[in-house]
Amino acid sequence: MLSRDDTLEHGRYRFTRAPYQRDMMDIINKRGVRKVVAMLSAQMGKSLILMNILMYMIVVRPCMILFMLPSIKMAKKFSKQRVNPMIRDNTILHDRIPHRSKAGNTLLEKFFPGGGLILVGSNIADDLSSTPAGAGFVDEYDRCAKEAVNAAGDKEGDPLMLLWKRLSNMGPAAFLYICGTPTIKGASPTEDLWNQSNKMLYMIPCPKCGTYQFLDQERLDWEGKKQGENENPKTAHFKCEKATCDAKITQGSLFKSYYDKTSKWVETRESESDIAGFHITRLSSFLAG
Repeated sequence: MLSRDDTLEHGRYRFTRAPYQRDMMDIINKRGVRKVVAMLSAQMGKSLILMNILMYMIVVRPCMILFMLPSIKMAKKFSKQRVNPMIRDNTILHDRIPHRSKAGNTLLEKFFPGGGLILVGSNIADDLSSTPAGAGFVDEYDRCAKEAVNAAGDKEGDPLMLLWKRLSNMGPAAFLYICGTPTIKGASPTEDLWNQSNKMLYMIPCPKCGTYQFLDQERLDWEGKKQGENENPKTAHFKCEKATCDAKITQGSLFKSYYDKTSKWVETRESESDIAGFHITRLSSFLAG
């Protein structure tokens, strides 16, 4: 159940508004997957994906969970605005996680049968290295610290590596899920991780020739573009990437491909990778309505 405090589309979660999210959640149950990176543009549901997986873990696969955000301040804000409403509005979670005045639960620590949730800041090494965990989540990776510092003021290295060490001690069942919006091209940690992954792109079929393609800014066209005129939303479309096809991929065809389930995630890396990587741009969501 999505909280009224968290989204305008509150109530029972459904995939119909964003079908690309289904595989991004189901990936945690795919055999052999231990690391996932999702490189998404803003307002594509990064935090929602993480929260839904987190709820699933608490109920179905309980364990110690570390959730890393850029700073302790952001971790506290995330807990107030997302975690607490999630617990309040989902009876199955409310019954499992006692009120914070009981069982030692605080704003940054939530315990439940079989495990607990610890929210940490990327800049504090002591929090990252003190708790072995079976699952780890990272939100806003590009904004995380480059090095974590301990209580003595000593630098202990990359916070993501510290987090992974806590997980790797728990064996092959542990996994790490990283979400981020890339900032500067070529200097984004999220982009760097995605380049190491199997590079899954969300592909849309051309309504005329059927060629699956990734929607990027370069192929976005509209009437008057060649004349230097500003964007005309009513005429916006994508040109099919196939040279021999003259089809226009419009909002209507995108809408249809979303809801008849012909759009899909496609691996584009030629060599094997042990990291599952997802990338989708805001264009896919925007033109689909």
